[in-house]
Amino acid sequence: MSFIRFTNRVMNPAWIQSIEIMPSAYKIIMSNPHTDGFILFSSGSIHTTNMPIWITKEKEPADYEKMTKWMEKNAF
Repeated sequence: MSFIRFTNRVMNPAWIQSIEIMPSAYKIIMSNPHTDGFILFSSGSIHTTNMPIWITKEKEPADYEKMTKWMEKNAF
């Protein structure tokens, strides 16, 4: 498994749940293995919170280009 190295983070692509492609930004939704919830008298709720990562062409041009190349090579 190869990781994607950005300016301020290293991302494991195995944890990518989805990528929303916008004209000048990517919204990457990462899976979260942690669950939260409660059970009370055989009833309750369990949920997870997915973490979005924003990569914009304006603020992070090098990271935006790296993600574009990664998607061209691996995802699309």
